[in-house]
Amino acid sequence: MRILFYCDTVFSFGGVQRVLAEIAKALSGKHEVTILTTDTCTDLSMYGYAESTVLFDYFSYSASSFIERLLCKGYSFLYKHGLPHTRQTSAWYAASFFPSSYKRTLARKINARQCDVVIGTV
Repeated sequence: MRILFYCDTVFSFGGVQRVLAEIAKALSGKHEVTILTTDTCTDLSMYGYAESTVLFDYFSYSASSFIERLLCKGYSFLYKHGLPHTRQTSAWYAASFFPSSYKRTLARKINARQCDVVIGTV
């Protein structure tokens, strides 16, 4: 089985990173495990990755357009300074942190891997 984990930061100290490492290493014994990350590979000995068969796929988000950044920042400002905090405005506020261009880039990258299971971390 081909398993893909997505985690922005893999090579830093934290609980999510540690748990991800343990799960990925355990699964890599019987499955092909890849971690998709925006981190750059600094030290595979961290969390014992060097002794495992876990693969890494590094990528970066392309810069979003000026208009997209302006809309996201503008909405964030409006939400913080005047818009009512309803379920809908809160959902739009959450969406403003991860622009559509980033979503498309990530979706393309995940789909290109053709994995059986995809697991994302926050």
